[in-house]
Amino acid sequence: MKYIILLFLFSGCANYMLKERCEKTNWFNYSQSVAYSGKYLEEDGFVKDCKGVDRTNSQQLDLGFKLGREKMCTYDEMYRRGKEGQPVYFNFCDSLSKSQMKLKYDEGLKIFCTESNGLVYGKSGAVYLKVCPMTSEVSFMNGYRPGRTQYLALLIQTKKSEILQMESNYIELIRRETTANIQYNQIPSGQHCGNREIYNEETKKKMIVTICEVDSVISSQRSLVIEQLDRIRREMYQSRIQKQKLSEEIKVAEQELLVLK
Repeated sequence: MKYIILLFLFSGCANYMLKERCEKTNWFNYSQSVAYSGKYLEEDGFVKDCKGVDRTNSQQLDLGFKLGREKMCTYDEMYRRGKEGQPVYFNFCDSLSKSQMKLKYDEGLKIFCTESNGLVYGKSGAVYLKVCPMTSEVSFMNGYRPGRTQYLALLIQTKKSEILQMESNYIELIRRETTANIQYNQIPSGQHCGNREIYNEETKKKMIVTICEVDSVISSQRSLVIEQLDRIRREMYQSRIQKQKLSEEIKVAEQELLVLK
């Protein structure tokens, strides 16, 4: 039963977060980007999810998609995509001549798929999307492979330096946490207890009770130190998460380097 309740709560939380994200989305801009990537709205997972919770704007979706498709489906755009090494979706643009689209795209690829451009493209960190024809891909890869290798080596070095700096900062956070803990333990209890005579309504008699009060100044000091500890521990948590993320990125880059060699 406990697991069912937890699953229900998790599902409700995820559903709320999805609705909030859907409501904040500019559907005109988003649907433009979907069309510009060569997809129909029905193929986009996020659009599907938001429609499922009734959090889309159909009019803005339609207008944005039409504009995005118009931008995508031009002969100049085919040429630009070829020149920049981006894929195209010929079947998506049924208003244009497929042979003319391919001609323009191939003109762009002739500029992109060269050894010199491959070197520049690889150094930039951009990922090659396998768009060059077999006749020119070998030449492109002769430049791209060493360029990409240089980029990844520099990326790994940079991220390792970031981790070293984070580890140094983490030691300082531990020192600050230790200092704050000592400060907290040194704060006196500030509790003063004394006997007081009160009238008991039930027994209709006076009675002596012990009442304890905490000094407001000491209570304020304790609250300040607790807040300080919370901030430090949040920083420590974020630092650990960031370090893990950097380590994973380094591992991925190192694996790609092995493939390139």
